[in-house]
Amino acid sequence: MTKDKDLKYLRIATILDAHGLKGFVKILILTDIKERFNSNNFVFFKEGDNFKEFEIITFNQLKNNLGRLLFKGIDNRNQAEALKGKELFISKEEAERTRDYLKQDEFYYYDLLDCQVFLEKRKIGKVVDFIETAGGEILVVRNEAGKENLIPFVKKIVKTEKIFEKKLEINPIEGLVDF
Repeated sequence: MTKDKDLKYLRIATILDAHGLKGFVKILILTDIKERFNSNNFVFFKEGDNFKEFEIITFNQLKNNLGRLLFKGIDNRNQAEALKGKELFISKEEAERTRDYLKQDEFYYYDLLDCQVFLEKRKIGKVVDFIETAGGEILVVRNEAGKENLIPFVKKIVKTEKIFEKKLEINPIEGLVDF
């Protein structure tokens, strides 16, 4: 998913498969806020370039980051199997409306976009994107000349204390950045 500053939807889960015969789906949960899956909440599926809204009837946590969902209008295994591989989203407006679910030191990934990045109090660029990988998240930092560096988004390297001032301080290992 492209993470630009104008994004309107945020991914919160991926449907792994059908679960049982009555229309339930098994999901991989990508959000820390389980309340997003409460009954009567709405989520979106991407259908081509459009997003289609579905109402959640029920949610059960299975283990760790796995869950089971039932959507209004999906009431058999065949319908559930047709959803396999789809990603679930919430609107950015919903994310902002529920920002108080976040702990004091938590933020959304999109809060990182356009943050000015400093190395030893010297501005070296700004965050233009982030990449999710199996090994963790990577910040894409672009300097004024257009050169990009990939910075692992880990606490030892990226300090986020001033994120709401749109500032990040990095402490990279030697040779990681080349500005």
